Amino acid sequence: VEDCQKNVLYEHKPETYKAPISKKAMEDIHVMMKAVVTWGTGRAAGYGWPSAGCAGKTGTSDDCRDAWFAGFTPDLTTTVWVGMDDFRSLPGVNRKIVSTYGVKKSAH
Repeated sequence: VEDCQKNVLYEHKPETYKAPISKKAMEDIHVMMKAVVTWGTGRAAGYGWPSAGCAGKTGTSDDCRDAWFAGFTPDLTTTVWVGMDDFRSLPGVNRKIVSTYGVKKSAH
């Protein structure tokens, strides 16, 4: 930012960024998240996606009141939550429902 005489009043100096964890740790986490959609609880979410790039994490709360899947490919990131707003358990819900229904619907 300059004044009318071209004196610099403010100059933005970008901060350097340092990753909060090492590259090796990030690679290890990615491998674990790929395993979730390859042969774990989120494998239904990986159907139809290139297995090399699909990774994610599933979760449920106590008594299956909430269920969720968060996942990504190189081109898409999504999170799907299924739950009741009155603290009731979801009838018949298991981890597979979230990863199968929610991800496929949100991607299209």
